[in-house]
Amino acid sequence: MNSKFYTLEKLNEQIEKIDLELLYLLKRRVQTEKKVAIFKKGKNLGLDNFNLANEIIIKNIAKARTMQLNENFVREIFEVILDETNRVQKDIMEEKN
Repeated sequence: MNSKFYTLEKLNEQIEKIDLELLYLLKRRVQTEKKVAIFKKGKNLGLDNFNLANEIIIKNIAKARTMQLNENFVREIFEVILDETNRVQKDIMEEKN
């Protein structure tokens, strides 16, 4: 077996493991957002998350800079994550008891 191919194969395996870790982390985040929605619903709190969403994005962009990650890439990722978690919360808040 060619050593370059073997190295590439191992690197691809690492990427697959990292992708799986990302999926598990996303699942945990959504599950936590569901708990937040249930809490908010029980306390009759609204979904007004605009300021919090901006804080999350700004905070993570700052972290991305220190990690030498592309700021636009991180912004886009968190915008998608926040859109999905807001959708999840909204669905829970609109459920009838």
